[in-house]
Amino acid sequence: MEKIVKILKQGGYLDAKHVKHLQQEYRVIKKALTKYGIQCGFSNDQAFFDLEIIYTSLLNKQTFESLYEKLKNELFEIWQYFEYNERKACIDHEMLQAKLATKYFYNANDKIIRIAFFDELLNALYENEMIIFDLPQYFKLEKVFADKMINVNTYQYRPFEAGYSSCQYLDHNESGYVIFNIYTKSIYVNYYQKGFFQLAFDKHKDLRHFTNETLQMIAKAILSEDEEAIVRSLIESHLCSVYIDHKLANYLHKLGKRVN
Repeated sequence: MEKIVKILKQGGYLDAKHVKHLQQEYRVIKKALTKYGIQCGFSNDQAFFDLEIIYTSLLNKQTFESLYEKLKNELFEIWQYFEYNERKACIDHEMLQAKLATKYFYNANDKIIRIAFFDELLNALYENEMIIFDLPQYFKLEKVFADKMINVNTYQYRPFEAGYSSCQYLDHNESGYVIFNIYTKSIYVNYYQKGFFQLAFDKHKDLRHFTNETLQMIAKAILSEDEEAIVRSLIESHLCSVYIDHKLANYLHKLGKRVN
């Protein structure tokens, strides 16, 4: 895969640091996350996509918390007189709005995850037990939670499939997943054992050429981990420049000789 990536980048390529739209998005993300002591620097596109997932998760978290606070403020004068079950019933009803307004996915244990930087247990509290935020030890979780955060890659392809980033989810199997970013005009593969790779296409290519059918074809070849199949799919896609197609054809010829 390293050789294919190197060939594709010889034609020039885009990355998150040099795309105006993503730069603007990063400024919004940085402003939101630094308030909570969350590190916001990124050195590569994978790290940027992680930040997008964290930001979407933060918006989900804030939706739940703001509705919870709104309810308490509206019922401030009588809240202290409510029994536990009455409070929980009010909160659960209010949280239906939050659940309708937020993205989510199911983890490997088939549990709902809305906040991808929290583990399954903390997500379960937001999903079903917002009543606990009446307790002092949990109330601070609204502002101080950086020490509770987990790596969003724990959930593998699922946040991308659920629309937590600017990337389009394409496909996955047991070895990894494939996504596409319209702004960098690149396909990315995260092989769980081999790492994260960017397959950059001709940055001058019109977006109408990046059809779902073409992207899916390339994604399936990538997940096969068959270099010949990957190179053939890239050439057949017509998403690279003539110069890069020639380079790929030469490499395909070398691969054929290696096999023979």
